[in-house]
Amino acid sequence: MLYCRPQPFKICNICIVDEDFDSVSVSQGCLICLILALGWALASYVRNREIKIMKRKMKEGNSLAFLSHDINDLEHSKQANLPRVTVVMPLKGFGEHNLHNWRSQITSLYGGPIEFFFVVDSVEDPAYCAVNSLISDFKDEIDAKVIVAGPSTTCSQKIHNQLVCMITHINLSQFDIILPSNEFIIGSSIQ
Repeated sequence: MLYCRPQPFKICNICIVDEDFDSVSVSQGCLICLILALGWALASYVRNREIKIMKRKMKEGNSLAFLSHDINDLEHSKQANLPRVTVVMPLKGFGEHNLHNWRSQITSLYGGPIEFFFVVDSVEDPAYCAVNSLISDFKDEIDAKVIVAGPSTTCSQKIHNQLVCMITHINLSQFDIILPSNEFIIGSSIQ
């Protein structure tokens, strides 16, 4: 392949022959683009098919079709075999929407065993009393605990709270999830 490169301060151009650049490189680039385009088209087809199935199932009366095509899969007997999940929520302070957000997190639609750890740095934290009150409202329905991690000395308080909880409360959960305390989640977020 022949290409020319202009040289500064010279009147003429220098032409260089590049023997490494050939039609094979161009063919490989075209093949890669073609494969990516086919993958994109296939993903689009699958997505549209799933949306059509979901809409059809919703018309047939399955209002939870976005979770499962067969509503019978959502029965408790089938969900009892789901893996154990631990949710860790580091808390700091008590704001306007915190209680609503925490309630949305502990009222998950997840059917398997699930436990919640609310972690604060001290009992003086306003979140401590608020989350204890929330847990007492749901004490027979959820497995939840408040952990006092103590002040951090080497990292941010949020990271310290997470580490203390993960180290001191090692359990047999298959999945550990760390949720920010200031986020509202919908009931089907943990599936």
